[in-house]
Amino acid sequence: MNDLGKSLKCRSIANNSPLSQSISVLPVMKFNHIWTIKNFSVVPSEKEITCPNFSPPHFKDKWFMKLSPNASNDFGIKFIGVHLFLRSEHCIF
Repeated sequence: MNDLGKSLKCRSIANNSPLSQSISVLPVMKFNHIWTIKNFSVVPSEKEITCPNFSPPHFKDKWFMKLSPNASNDFGIKFIGVHLFLRSEHCIF
């Protein structure tokens, strides 16, 4: 068996089709960003709020967040929605 055969692990499931698995390890950078929303209590509940762009320390990536004060799911359960978006991406690899 060659090296490729040793690194690829396959097993059969009920329908006898092969199952393969791969694991990717990506670099992780942890940092904090504090977003202060002044006068939050007077923001209309149907309005989305977007924060200014921010970047991790020593990186050029631009991120932003959107907050939905009155979001709801398919079951009618209401919650505050916070979503993180990548505005621009710079390759670091």
